[in-house]
Amino acid sequence: MEHIGEISSNMAYLLDESNRTTENIETGLTELDKITAGCRNSELIVIAGERRMGKTALMITLLRNMLYERMVSLFENKLSIAYFSVVENKFLVTSYLISNICNVSIQQLRDGKLMPSQKLDIEVALKEIEGSSLYIDDRSELSVSDIKKSLEELHTEEEVRIDALFVDGLNLMNHDGELCRHSDKALGLTILGLKSLAKSYEVPVFVSYQTEQPDRERSEIRPYAGDLYEKNSLFYSADMMWFIFRPEYYHITEDMNGNNLIGTAEVIVSKSAGNTGIAKMAFKQGFHKFENIILPEEEQEPVFGKYD
Repeated sequence: MEHIGEISSNMAYLLDESNRTTENIETGLTELDKITAGCRNSELIVIAGERRMGKTALMITLLRNMLYERMVSLFENKLSIAYFSVVENKFLVTSYLISNICNVSIQQLRDGKLMPSQKLDIEVALKEIEGSSLYIDDRSELSVSDIKKSLEELHTEEEVRIDALFVDGLNLMNHDGELCRHSDKALGLTILGLKSLAKSYEVPVFVSYQTEQPDRERSEIRPYAGDLYEKNSLFYSADMMWFIFRPEYYHITEDMNGNNLIGTAEVIVSKSAGNTGIAKMAFKQGFHKFENIILPEEEQEPVFGKYD
């Protein structure tokens, strides 16, 4: 595992001319926080959705909101976060974070076509995250025991006690050599292991999970907890289950009232010890970012109690 400063220090090419520790941690997404009241220690939060729905983008947004905003506004009480990605490499994860912070598209970062003001913003962001307490592990083969070993090394060698844990790519994790996406047994033991980590380290654990396409013949195309009933261990081990739904992904561009749905998203809290409901927000695909939006007056309160 590498400190974010070591990774970001190798990303100066972006500027090349040639090219909180409290019981509840808020997500920074207003409508989502209204439903969940933030995330608590020892909770396992599963972020589910189909391919290309924005699971990694939501993870990066949560990471940015918890880490970066806390670092800027409450520097003396910043969070320590461990981020494990089986999906993307460490430089891409850091690029997503920079894009999220600076509102510079991933495409611009890739082709190096940056304005002087954007380069200045990136330079500032790189310095800020170098001073953060974010640690990234991007190994392609990952098990719960690997995560536990890395966390123990952070504690003993770096004297770091994490405040939140992110795991992007549950389907690609393994148990005794079996991938979770191929083995229900491996999936069950892995999710139980992640739940155990949440409890033993007393931190919220966020894990992304790619779902299969539900039956499109049903009248309601929004995902809900019932889609994962067959994955008993996943469903019952999770303290909260959030499903991402983007209408335009299904070629739905307007709601029943004629409101534009392009660039919008819903995070459906489908299982929770408290409220369930739908949190509406904006989705900026090119920036790997979810953010708050100003809703019409009649929609300013989240929809509670549906899709559980």
